[in-house]
Order: sequence, then structure tokens, then C-alpha cells
Amino acid sequence: MTKAPKNAPITLTGAVYDRYRDVSTDDPTSWIDLEPQDGLETENDLTQLVGEQLAIVRNKFERGDVALYQRSDTYGRDAIAGGHSNYGYAGYFKASVFDGKQWRAFKIWDFIPQSDRSYASQRELADVRERLTSLIQARAGLVAAWGNRTYELPTPAS
Repeated sequence: MTKAPKNAPITLTGAVYDRYRDVSTDDPTSWIDLEPQDGLETENDLTQLVGEQLAIVRNKFERGDVALYQRSDTYGRDAIAGGHSNYGYAGYFKASVFDGKQWRAFKIWDFIPQSDRSYASQRELADVRERLTSLIQARAGLVAAWGNRTYELPTPAS
């Protein structure tokens, strides 16, 4: 008898978020956006930004949304430990996929080349994030399956 997978497959939406900026520890199921007010908001639902009154709107993440986050690699950790901020902290990106209730590990190593998920200095970080975001967005509609403690996209047989 075959055991059912622990977690159901997830179809990627193509939406990519920054885990540190967009995913709140208070409510990891939704993200906040600022929109022009429509007059139905309470005072607590409003904020002032550059002289304009905006409504704070909470949007739910969708099953299949992806969140990226960066980690320092060995060189980056060594630079931080040694107080060498001029080295720029090298690192790489990891990802999570939203399963409708929580964020799950999402293995990107099999389909994203290392050059598109790692950076040698903080100066490269934004460009690498942008490239990585585009590569994940291009996979919208693909189905990630639960593998070894992570979601993975199927890879073509070698």
C-alpha cells in the first residue's frame, strides 16, 4: 500500500515576495498594502505618507506564492564575524512557498543556477533578487511536489 504524500502538491502562482519585508511574524498569512482611501475606513485603518492619507489594506497570500530570503554564505559570515563590512557580505537566496496556511521550504537549487541565486557582495544583492524573481515568475503554473522535507519542482530526467 502506497502512503499518501504528507503535503499536497502546490501550483505556483508566479507571485514572489520578500520574506523579510512582506511576511509578518504576527500574521504570516497576509501582507499589507497601502491604497487610496475610499471613505469607509476607520481611523485605525489609515496612515499618512508624504502628506497623503492612505488606507492600510491586508491581502491574503495565495497558495503557491513564493517568498525569497537571503542568507550569508561562509565568506559573508566570516566578514561579519571579523567586522569587515567593507567586504560586503556574500550570500545566497533561499525560498519558501505558501501552502494556504503556512510557509514551507521550497528547493530552488535544482532549477535556478547558482549564479542566479548567489551574490559576492551586497552591491549585487538587488540584481540577483530581481533575476531570481523573474526566473520563479516564469514558472507560474508549474506544480511543486513535497519531497525530502521541502517542496520541489520536477526536474527532467538526466
